[in-house]
Amino acid sequence: MKNHGKIATARRSVNGPGSGAGRVITASVNRGFLLALTVAGATSACSVYDSSLLSHGALSGSGGASGSTGSGGTSAGGDTTANGGATSGGAGGTGATGSCQSATGPRRPPPNPDGLDGNIPFTVVQSDVDLGDAPTGDPIRYNTIGFDLDGLCTTQAQLNKNTGQECKLPSWATPSDQTNWGVPDGPNGQDNAIGANIQFIRDRTGNFSSANYTDSLKKGASNAIVRVERYNGQPNDDSVSVTILTAGPFDAFTKGATPKWDGTDKWPVNSSSYDKGTTTPSFVDSNAYVSNGKLVASLNTAGLRLLVSLVQGSTPAYLTMILRRAYAVCDLKPSTLGRWGWTLENCTLAGAWRADDLLHQIAQFPDILTGAHLCRPAPGSAGGTYLVFKGSICNKVDLFYNINDPTAVYCDAMSIGVKFNTVPGDAGDTYNVLPVNDTALCPPGQRPSDDSCQPPSVPDAGAGGSGAGGAGGSKDGGSDASSKDASTKG
Repeated sequence: MKNHGKIATARRSVNGPGSGAGRVITASVNRGFLLALTVAGATSACSVYDSSLLSHGALSGSGGASGSTGSGGTSAGGDTTANGGATSGGAGGTGATGSCQSATGPRRPPPNPDGLDGNIPFTVVQSDVDLGDAPTGDPIRYNTIGFDLDGLCTTQAQLNKNTGQECKLPSWATPSDQTNWGVPDGPNGQDNAIGANIQFIRDRTGNFSSANYTDSLKKGASNAIVRVERYNGQPNDDSVSVTILTAGPFDAFTKGATPKWDGTDKWPVNSSSYDKGTTTPSFVDSNAYVSNGKLVASLNTAGLRLLVSLVQGSTPAYLTMILRRAYAVCDLKPSTLGRWGWTLENCTLAGAWRADDLLHQIAQFPDILTGAHLCRPAPGSAGGTYLVFKGSICNKVDLFYNINDPTAVYCDAMSIGVKFNTVPGDAGDTYNVLPVNDTALCPPGQRPSDDSCQPPSVPDAGAGGSGAGGAGGSKDGGSDASSKDASTKG
């Protein structure tokens, strides 16, 4: 049994003005791209994915059974039409690898031959971010970042018939012209609906981009800290521990301080990194692994925070992301910076974010037309910018948030794919952070936190006249269902 190491950082005691007593710094801060999952969050200038992350034909499963007759379509008023599809759906395909190579993480290697634990620890800090955005008019990039989370290679043609995904698109997520439904997968099944939303924001505001975001990180904005322990220093290690901490701003304790990025920086640790009232990290994968030089870490639930400013000079919004089905893959590389000897590069993070969780937070954004907060429209008024942004969020659901819910039918979450790099560093003292309070941003009855993508009753948006095909075969080709490797979609 491996000894699972833990990280503990002391709360910083600071003498306040005119006081000889120590105190804990407490503040509400602008938090950068803060991961609380598997490997910080930032970008890479390397290839979008590499062939070692692709599941090949040997992993494809058998086809699914024929689908049932299609259900009736839904009229604009929400009523179901009298007749459903006239024909049954065809048999399922051979799984994701039948039509494309499925972008996933590498499998866990065999147990270490000597049976001994590794004893190498190292700590790295997020240094940049690539959200998949591109200048308006350039080719789409976001659909080449991320992983195939549902084991399917979904095309636009399939989406327009409400097929090809693990879940059904509800009526509120389908366009009135019955075309361009949802977010089709990337060339290797990459699921990245959030990338489509990021591009939507960039196209309409101009000043939000991965490059601007990275520039803020370089200057000391909040980021993520990743601690790897029990590593054996070899290309393969069947069990290592990965802990994720979220950092406060670099100058939290010394105003005006900026990071050197030379491996010696010690970053304040956001108090939300720990279980309440303790120094026990909240996000730990004690069964991560290294396969062919790639670190793979996963958690059923992981917290991530994103700093987004839609208008130049406006107050940034602090988006809290609670991801499920999340994992990250990074290249392990030797490093001469700092004292550790290792760093993480070319990282990719993927997961599912519930659409309502994002919708509930958009009051923090300014209306790009009026400058006021994005609030729900008052009764009897036009929707304006709020409904535009709500539509962008709600119309891009493509996954189940809880894949283990046997009653789930409709998509309720958006996939996310992000790239990043890290630099060696250290975790410092704890910086207490107050939660963002947005209840005063909008009047009662107009708060996004009371809104939902899903109306009280959601009918099937099924494309009338066409039955859904059978589910595709498992991309793992019948592998052991109890496996916890990141190469499985659970």
